[in-house]
Amino acid sequence: LGDSDGVAVLPPNVGRMSPGALWVLAENVPSFNAFYPGFEGLVWQVPGWRELGDHGDRVRLLGAAGEVIDSVSYAATYGTDRSTERRELTAAFADPRDWGGSVDPSGATPGRTNSIRRLMNDLALDSLMIVTPDSTWGSPVTIRGMVSNVGFGRVSEGRVEVFYVCDPDVPGASLFPDIEIGPLEPEHSTVFQRTWPAAPRGTGRISAVLRDDDNSSNNQTSLEFVIRFSQPGIIVSEFLADPPPGGPGEWIEICNMSGVAINLGGARAGDSSGTAALPAAGECMPPGAYWVLAEDASSFRSFYPGFTGELLEVDGWRELNNGGDRIRLIGAAGEIIDSLSYRETVGDKRSLERVELSATFATADDWAASVDPSGATPGRANSVDRQKAGSFRVDVSPNPFYRSRGEVAQIAYRMEIGEQLTLQVYDRTGHRVRMIVADQPAATGAIAWDARDDDGHALPPGPYILLARSDPSGATRKVVVVVGP
Repeated sequence: LGDSDGVAVLPPNVGRMSPGALWVLAENVPSFNAFYPGFEGLVWQVPGWRELGDHGDRVRLLGAAGEVIDSVSYAATYGTDRSTERRELTAAFADPRDWGGSVDPSGATPGRTNSIRRLMNDLALDSLMIVTPDSTWGSPVTIRGMVSNVGFGRVSEGRVEVFYVCDPDVPGASLFPDIEIGPLEPEHSTVFQRTWPAAPRGTGRISAVLRDDDNSSNNQTSLEFVIRFSQPGIIVSEFLADPPPGGPGEWIEICNMSGVAINLGGARAGDSSGTAALPAAGECMPPGAYWVLAEDASSFRSFYPGFTGELLEVDGWRELNNGGDRIRLIGAAGEIIDSLSYRETVGDKRSLERVELSATFATADDWAASVDPSGATPGRANSVDRQKAGSFRVDVSPNPFYRSRGEVAQIAYRMEIGEQLTLQVYDRTGHRVRMIVADQPAATGAIAWDARDDDGHALPPGPYILLARSDPSGATRKVVVVVGP
């Protein structure tokens, strides 16, 4: 065995080679076995191994009488991680066109059938493409692929299945499960084409798989695509632009309002002056999900210890201005997913929440301070709700209420979005005895009063005046509340 310059004798104990057997002749057997730990065949080390040229040479196998058993010329090799394989294992001498780089995942098939060997029944997926590469959401997307018969027998039928893959760790959803291929003669090709009427917005991947033939190594291909966000499916639903000192840092909450998963690969978030890329971990957003984009994930989790949602720290965070700014969410193709302007923030750790989670871009009037007791609702439904808000109203129940029965007064209120609630209690002389709440952003809810003053002392039985005020409108309501013994 050798090359064009010389040969070396195989080991004397090589012996007889069985029909159909595959042997490996190696320069160094221990190195070979270490590199291919799964190899279970027969390997022989050849003393005086003849070095093969990386950029072309001749491999020769000679018989005991000096006759040529096989002689192979090859051009440049396929690199250090891929063997060169023979396509057709025929008795005739092979020329350079009969060789190709191994397509096996390991890079070689020593002791096994060649990965590029031409088989009787072998269809190959040659290509897959989006015919409408600049598609926008809501318009049909055309998928086209080519299948070739690379075997040496006529294929009567075949089948292709096309999948949509949003998350690489989750099995894809079948788009077209049964595309029929064939009949197809050797060295002939055919094209299949299907229209996808409802491709999801964002970055995604389509994968096509050929079923039921003798060679699985050429039966799958895939491609990435971008569907522009011509209609917003993901919106900015809440943000904190003025965090308190030692607080959670700035953050933006986004919500998937569509009915399908959306891939945010390549998306960016920022303000009016620039944007920063979302981390690769934040790609496939399920429908109805709330995600938080944070300036500092560690500070955020410390400030909101009960938060259990999806949190993405954005490297190169763009600072939001407390006195008003623009928040922008940009898709992989540079299109605007959502864009909003806001006025001066409220501070005091309260976020601004979107009043209506509609598909249209929000204006500065579509935001209000969170009325949640914690001051924000990251990863949860917003606390402000226009359907529950309305003209200023205050009710007390029960009234009278009796301490001897363990009762407390429930003060139910309703007010316009964006108003702040103040509740004070006065005695009959006009002296304020209790400040229940002052300038608290509110919309609808209830607050309990236990008939105690600001110092925690129980007030004597009798009538008291509850004064409720809604600011900045200045609307007031007075209710006589009777404390029983």
